[in-house]
Amino acid sequence: MRSVLFLWLLPLSFSSSAADIYFRGSECTEAANAKEVYLREEASFEKGEARKEVMSALKQRLLNKASQLTYEGNSTGYIVESLKFKLDEAKIKGGKITRSTRVTGFLQLSPVSQCSHGQKIKQDEANKLGFVYNYAKISLEKVELENAIRGQQLRSALLNKDSVYGLKLGTTYEQALNKIGRFSFDWQVNSKWRLTTIGRNTALYFHQGVLVGAQYNRQLLPMIWSNLIELAATKPTMEAGGVEVSLLHQAISDSYLAELEHKYDMLDYDTFRVSEDEVELRLSGVVIGDTLSLKEVVPTMACYDERRDVQSFIDEYGEQLPAFYDQLGNKGLITGCSQIINLWDDRNFKSLSLIEQANFNSAKLLLSKAISNALSDWSFYNVKYLNGISAHPELVIKDSKDGIYEVQIGGWFGHFSTDQELAYEGVFYLQ
Repeated sequence: MRSVLFLWLLPLSFSSSAADIYFRGSECTEAANAKEVYLREEASFEKGEARKEVMSALKQRLLNKASQLTYEGNSTGYIVESLKFKLDEAKIKGGKITRSTRVTGFLQLSPVSQCSHGQKIKQDEANKLGFVYNYAKISLEKVELENAIRGQQLRSALLNKDSVYGLKLGTTYEQALNKIGRFSFDWQVNSKWRLTTIGRNTALYFHQGVLVGAQYNRQLLPMIWSNLIELAATKPTMEAGGVEVSLLHQAISDSYLAELEHKYDMLDYDTFRVSEDEVELRLSGVVIGDTLSLKEVVPTMACYDERRDVQSFIDEYGEQLPAFYDQLGNKGLITGCSQIINLWDDRNFKSLSLIEQANFNSAKLLLSKAISNALSDWSFYNVKYLNGISAHPELVIKDSKDGIYEVQIGGWFGHFSTDQELAYEGVFYLQ
């Protein structure tokens, strides 16, 4: 049996000190039974007023508000999921303020219980919150996320030795796809193995087109990939003692635990101290069926060269690269160089995103180590991940504000996002 993971979470109080806010690239453990937090602040611009000063002040107000959050549980703080801004487009022309206007900042946070190598944002480091600068409408309101496109149809929430969400072992890939509607993540790893996920926490393993195994884990994917891939609307359960036990909220009794350990070989647990002399055990992960052959899998992931025609790259490698659907149902392809090729209508090029490399140290996906070895940092016209915006002869910097460099290069236009002048992500479109 897999070794038990103990999270001894001592009671904390945020009433006497500010909550810790962690940089968005940190690798943290999500706090149990916690909800994401959405903060909003507004500020006014006057014509001729320095935009950088107003934006910096707005970010500081958001950070101050975040630091005052309290969580009625065992959280040690919050990790930044995203920080984005929406400007009043009616009062902007050519990307410049023409008269007084307003800007709204949206800060999305997730409560966390621990960060293995998290970087805390100090009170005077509001610029480290990070954001993607865009004049387009940004859908960050919670109600909009809750009403996001859902393309999956789950007829059952039950996991057992023979089936996953109503899909029995032995089901073909085509049959599973027809029943589910679509997978959240879909990767033909090699000629024999295919990996898919339902949401962010359940993986299905197909061998030669047949479902042979599955895996559930609360920490299935790296934090960054969890942010990318849609969250399936399911509350998984497992049968124990003749009843269905919730994997999200319900404690596992000793009798249920003995029954589960008898049925399954690989189980993961979270252990929470709920009082001075009381400990609560919850099941956080389980492996079903045959997945042992995956140890022999050596995945390869093609990298996109920005000088190449992108649609021809999609046509050649689209079936081999990991594909995923985000929270709004949009499809993207992940390359081996931390690039995401975003698509229109699941097949035509839309945009190219350069992202932080996924950290698999805490991810429990069986293929985590192999995938990590297949990934490398992005490079775009000699601008490399966590390097400065170099003076490349083709690079034309159109604008630079708040750490965002709007550029044109080759046949591309878009922006790099930087922290202390070091580029960590970017989004680019074809002219």
